[in-house]
Amino acid sequence: MQLIVQKIVDTIEANLESISLDDLAQSLNYSIFYLQRLFALETGIGLKTYIRLRRLSRAAFELKESEQRVIDIALKYGYETPESFTKSYKQQHNQAPSRTRLDNQPLRIYPMYRHEPSRKRENMMKVRIETREAFVICGTKYEMSIENNENLKVIPGLWDELNESGRDQVLFEMNDGSINGIVGVCVPKDESKMEYWIGTVTQNEMSGYDVLHVPAARFAVFEAKGPLPEAIQTAWQEIMNDWIPTSGYQIDGEFDFEMYPNEDPSSETHTAEIWIKLK
Repeated sequence: MQLIVQKIVDTIEANLESISLDDLAQSLNYSIFYLQRLFALETGIGLKTYIRLRRLSRAAFELKESEQRVIDIALKYGYETPESFTKSYKQQHNQAPSRTRLDNQPLRIYPMYRHEPSRKRENMMKVRIETREAFVICGTKYEMSIENNENLKVIPGLWDELNESGRDQVLFEMNDGSINGIVGVCVPKDESKMEYWIGTVTQNEMSGYDVLHVPAARFAVFEAKGPLPEAIQTAWQEIMNDWIPTSGYQIDGEFDFEMYPNEDPSSETHTAEIWIKLK
């Protein structure tokens, strides 16, 4: 199992009754946003959803194998009322907690995540470290949920709308050339929400656009060469699974962005970039 995902899973299992995303982030020295993104990329499931499924799986075992009261098990796994516990329990197991003790119906147990060995990477990662003065991004700001990976479902549609409307070419023309292309910026707000910006770097604020002021910072910049979206998805997986755990750099977690050049996105030579802010 990849190093960080293994640590996430082990920490959750050791503290399943009381673990929170804040606790998890502090113990692993990552932001909540990066833990959620890394976990979803590796496992295909949201981190909060995984914790909930594991808790309800453990609760089902304890209902079958112990004489604890339902309310005690509910409180043990973070539910404030029997009603809220029963509702979640029914959604997972298709039966009320009380029926679990009376009947021998099948339960829907979600197992602890186990990593399958990843493919061997054929190419070396291309990364550079850049220090940038403050700059301005003009574009459109969107607010969205990151619960159950909702952002991953919404964002592709925003890009489709941009390209179909022709607004992508307007942004390319506005670009000042310092970071040459259109950018998609992720700005985490809390453990359940984020801002996503689609825009471009400009010399000054532009009337009619949302404006994001990016402070001076140091970035790790990664190339993602090849057709989209596969190239960018592969690059993110390698960054999260391989580069971050072993590079020796610390991720800031305030924001990151992807840069897309004015090139054919289906071309083998198309080269996007991922910019990650460092501490």
